[in-house]
Amino acid sequence: MPDDTRLSLRQPDYWDEMRIVFVNGTKLDLTWHEVQRMFRHPFFVALVLVISAIIILLRPYGDLVQFNAMSLTLFYANGIVTFMALLVASVYALYRLGKTIVTAVTISFAAIGATLWGLAFGVLLGADVPRIVDLLLVAGFNLTFAFLGELVLCTFLLPRILKDILAPSARTQLATFMTDTAGGLALQMRPPPIREVDLLGRRFAIHQIMCLQAEEHYVLITLKDAQTELLRGKISDAVAVLADVDCKRIHRSHWVAADAVAGWRADRSGHTILTCFGKDLPLARNRQHDVRVWAEAIVARLQNEKAPAKGA
Repeated sequence: MPDDTRLSLRQPDYWDEMRIVFVNGTKLDLTWHEVQRMFRHPFFVALVLVISAIIILLRPYGDLVQFNAMSLTLFYANGIVTFMALLVASVYALYRLGKTIVTAVTISFAAIGATLWGLAFGVLLGADVPRIVDLLLVAGFNLTFAFLGELVLCTFLLPRILKDILAPSARTQLATFMTDTAGGLALQMRPPPIREVDLLGRRFAIHQIMCLQAEEHYVLITLKDAQTELLRGKISDAVAVLADVDCKRIHRSHWVAADAVAGWRADRSGHTILTCFGKDLPLARNRQHDVRVWAEAIVARLQNEKAPAKGA
């Protein structure tokens, strides 16, 4: 089948941003990681529990589901879990498709879906089959409370939640929330996303990769915390993935990132790169001049950064 006839989801990075438009006009660009943290935040969980408790106390389904305590507990628990599952699933599906997430749509989908399944579940527990008018009344009641919870979230709780779900370096950026022409909030600045690469079948944060060493049919990867990973593959394939990183292939069997370089040594036994994690890496004879200039520039920069400012 030709490629242009297939429907496929994009493969977003974990830190790709999605646009979320709330019912009060608030607009935010958040990553999937941040959205997950928002769903797990104590304020969000408390809001769901409070709205659920109010619904249970009002007993809007009393005429439809005259159950004992155990069946009633199962009925309400099923409805709450179904609503949250549909809400999270719809947000994730839109994220994967690269679409703007309008909460009015996702909440309506989750509330109506939970209503239909909840009443069907009630029938399975022994309740009477609801009439169309009962179905409409229950759906309207659920939608009302779902949107009430959404308004409380985006109007009062969201600024508090954002302080916690954003990275520490962004918590001082609260001034970056500004009112746009639609009356909402737009996040103008955020910490740069953590870039990841697929290296020989495993994903790594690119700033964590310090050096690569070929070992027959495997590649030993040393990370910033001195941990190592031994993966099957060719070092040339791994180096090709890291082509745009500040780095050097210093030997047929060795690759090193600039962040790993701590010094340079030349003696009768040959030239060596000293690393910040205590490992000395050999330098191929035919690469000595190019790598030496690169390494000495790194060392000079490090020394300048450590040197006290004049007049201090």
